[in-house]
Amino acid sequence: LNLEWAYGVIELNSRLTLQFGRKRLPLFAYSEVQDVGLAIPWTHLPPQLYGWEIVNYNGGNLLYRDIWFGWASALNVFTGSETARNAGYWKIYNGKDSRTAARWTDIVGTEWKMARNGFEARYVYMQSNTQNRLAGEDDAGYSERRRQRIHGVSLTYDQDRWLARAELLWIDRSADYGRDYAQLYALGYRIGRFTPLVSYSNYRQKNNDPDIAESHRTASAVLRYDLTTTSAVKAQFDIWRDRSASGFSSMHGDSRLITISYDRVF
Repeated sequence: LNLEWAYGVIELNSRLTLQFGRKRLPLFAYSEVQDVGLAIPWTHLPPQLYGWEIVNYNGGNLLYRDIWFGWASALNVFTGSETARNAGYWKIYNGKDSRTAARWTDIVGTEWKMARNGFEARYVYMQSNTQNRLAGEDDAGYSERRRQRIHGVSLTYDQDRWLARAELLWIDRSADYGRDYAQLYALGYRIGRFTPLVSYSNYRQKNNDPDIAESHRTASAVLRYDLTTTSAVKAQFDIWRDRSASGFSSMHGDSRLITISYDRVF
């Protein structure tokens, strides 16, 4: 089995919950529902933010929920580790036939969310060690441990007809190759069962070697139609612009993509 979720819950009191097992890493605003198409406005999430080698962790977290000055607040502290033995992320860089293992150990992080009247603010911080190895090598083949630190901020307004989102990500991997910066902005408006939405996402790498720095951005237009409360049809048009440095080995160039999806939950 390749489980994404398998965890237990202990309600310590009305505000404090202990969870342990296998969960999603809460790095992004849509992390918990990124595989549930009905729960997101896009056909697929913008890859400039939502695309890393590790998305789960095995460990535990302590969740505290309360009302502070009229705001619904949730504070989550988590720790654990994860190994992805055939990380799809690395096929982009090492080739589609490659099998690269990625390992994050000593994960420690915290997530804080505040919500009121359709507005939500969220901040997450996480740090861990990272290692990679090609399949077929033993554990000694893993690369040297490198420290990473991740910061994420998101602001959301979802009330009545309007949907607006801004999400920013900063990853410090200066001990390995450099730093990553990503951002996403989206605006949608509901008209009956229809929801048109436009978004812009950008990724920029500040590499220790500027001649091989990766950089790209995507502009998207989405039209969603809710058939029922449990199903929807969506069409999305993406314009991808590759702005990587000339020495970047996995530069793919510019592209356009049309995606149509039918999503249903049951």
